[in-house]
Amino acid sequence: MAKKARATKRKAWTRGHSAELRKHSKARTPVIKISKAMKRTVGALRQQALKLGMFYVDNVSRKRWVMKFNDRKTLAQIDAVFVTIEPRGGSNKPSGAPLMYAYLNVSANHP
Repeated sequence: MAKKARATKRKAWTRGHSAELRKHSKARTPVIKISKAMKRTVGALRQQALKLGMFYVDNVSRKRWVMKFNDRKTLAQIDAVFVTIEPRGGSNKPSGAPLMYAYLNVSANHP
């Protein structure tokens, strides 16, 4: 008799998870141990940052910038975003320090 495949369920990352990951990172804990402790797959822990694009000036007088990205499949996978300054021509992965960070899986704090 064939085994029934389990449906994979996506777990959201919380701020507590981020703090725990930083603690493991400083301690140089192996990824396998972290995945067992956090009940996550190794692939989820090794997920790479995605390059979403560049910011463009939206309103000069208000000093407002905007970035547009319309790939729904990619956006559905993103829990958080951060902004870095990269060299001219860009880079394949983030090389600068994060300037801004936003966690997107949070409910609004107002009605």
